Amino acid sequence: MHQALYRKYRPKTFDDVCGQEHVTDVLKYQVKTGTVSHAYLFCGSRGTGKTTCAKILAKAVNCPDMREGNPCCECETCRNIDAGLSVDVLEMDAASNTGVDYIRDIKENVAYSASEVKNKVFIIDEVHMLSTSAFNALLKTLEEPPENVIFVLATTEMHKIPATVLSRCQRFEFRRIPDEIIVNRLSYIAEKEGFEIDSDAARLIALLSRGGMRDAVSMLELCSASGKRITLSAVREASGVAGREDVIYIYRALVNKDFPTVFAIINRLRGASKDFAAFVCELLSFYRDMILIRACGKKIDKNLFELTDGEFEATAECSEMMKTETMLYQAEVLEDTLSAISKNTADAAMLTELCFVQMATPSLNTTPKALLARISALESGVSVRQPTQAAVSAPRPVKQESAPSENKQGEFSEKPVTFWSDVVQKISVTDVSTGAFLQKTKACLGSDGKLRVYSPDSFTASMIKRGDLPERILGAASDFDGRITDIEITVKADTSKQDDDVSELDEFIRNSEEE
Repeated sequence: MHQALYRKYRPKTFDDVCGQEHVTDVLKYQVKTGTVSHAYLFCGSRGTGKTTCAKILAKAVNCPDMREGNPCCECETCRNIDAGLSVDVLEMDAASNTGVDYIRDIKENVAYSASEVKNKVFIIDEVHMLSTSAFNALLKTLEEPPENVIFVLATTEMHKIPATVLSRCQRFEFRRIPDEIIVNRLSYIAEKEGFEIDSDAARLIALLSRGGMRDAVSMLELCSASGKRITLSAVREASGVAGREDVIYIYRALVNKDFPTVFAIINRLRGASKDFAAFVCELLSFYRDMILIRACGKKIDKNLFELTDGEFEATAECSEMMKTETMLYQAEVLEDTLSAISKNTADAAMLTELCFVQMATPSLNTTPKALLARISALESGVSVRQPTQAAVSAPRPVKQESAPSENKQGEFSEKPVTFWSDVVQKISVTDVSTGAFLQKTKACLGSDGKLRVYSPDSFTASMIKRGDLPERILGAASDFDGRITDIEITVKADTSKQDDDVSELDEFIRNSEEE
C-alpha cells in the first residue's frame, strides 16, 4: 500500500526535525543527562512537529543505544515505537475521547508498570478538547505520576488549557517553520522521489502551508500526482488560489474603474471554481503589502513579505498608483466583504462583485475613510477649491429637530417602526446579503399605511429595490403590523451621528467632483 509522503519522510530523530531547534536541543540535553520531566505540553500550529517530537522523545527515553540524546532508530524498541506496536507507548486522540471515563482508563493504565521498556509514555493529542471534568480527573495523576511514567500533551490551542494543567507541565512552543527551511525540505523530498519542482512552485507551496511542514509535504504530493514537472501554475491549479498575477490584474482594473474587466475576471474565477474567500483574502494581503511599502519605501525589509523578488517589485509599482488614504478605504471594504462571505459562502461571487463596485466608487459611501479617499483623489487631480470667505463667515442655519417619535406634515404623520430589526432578521434568514443592506436602513410607518424605508445612500437603495425584494420586505413587515399596505424606498442619509463639518465637507467634495 502506498505510504503518504508526510509519513514516509517524518523525522526519526531530534536532529531530523526542521526549524524547531529551540525545542529539540533542550529535549536532547534532558535525555542525555537523565533530567527528563514527568509531563510536557507541546503547543503550536498544526504540522510543526509536536506529535513527531513526542514520539522521538518516547524512543529516546527507552532506546538502549541512545546516541547523544537521539534514539538509534535501529533497535527493536525504536522500530516497535515507530510502527505503533509498543504497548508501553500509547498515542491517543482527545478530540474523539473528551469525557472523564477516558481519563479514568488512562489512570488505571498508569498504575501498571511498563512491560517491555523502561518508561511508559502517554501521548495525548489535541488535549484542549478534553472536558472540564476530564481535566480535573487528570490533575493528580499529571502532578505525581508513578515512577517511569511520562505524559506528553499536544495542542494547537494553548489558551484552552486550564492554568492548573499548565502549571504541572514543562511547556514548549513550536514555531511556524520558516519558508526557506520548507523549500529546502521540499526540494530534498522531490529529489529523493525522482520528480522535478520549480523553485517558484516550492516557494508558493511554502507560503500556502503557513509554516506547517506536514501541509507543505501533502501539497507537494498532490501536485506530483500527474507525474509531470511541478510548476507554479500546477501549484495554483491544485490549491485553488488565484495567484498574485490575477490580484494585480484586477487591482489595475479597479484603479482605472474598468468594470467590464473586473466582472470578466470574477466570471472566470467562478467558472474555475476558485475560492472567493481565499481570493479576497489574497487581495487584502496585497493591500497590506502595498500600504507597508508606501509607508516605508522600497528600502523596507523584504523579510516582512511572503513574496518573490518579482512579486515584490510588482507590488511596489502598484503602490504608487493609489494614495494611502484610498488604499486604507478599499482594504476596509475588503475586510467587510470577507466577513460577509464567511457567513454566506453561497453568494461569495456576488458579494465580491458588489465589493469591487464599492471599492472603485467611494462616493457610494459616507464613512470618514471614504471621504478621505475622495479628498485624496481630488488632491491628485486638481487643486482643492477653497470655500469663499462669505461661505466661511456665513452663520449656519439653526436646524429644527423633530420629535423622535413622530414626524408631522399637515394632517400626515409617520412613526418609526419599532419592529424593523425583527423584519431585517426575518429577511436575513433566507437572504443574508439583502439583510446586510437592510441593516443600514431605517423605516417609518405613515398614517396612510405606507411603509417608508429610508436608505443612507443610492447604492444601498438600489440593492434593496432589485426584483421582488420590495414585495418580500412588505410581506415580512405586514406580518408584524397588518396596517401596512404599501412600501416606498427612498434615499435619506442619517445625519444624527455625523458632525456638521463632515456633512458640509461631503457636499463640498461632491461639488468639486462634479466640476
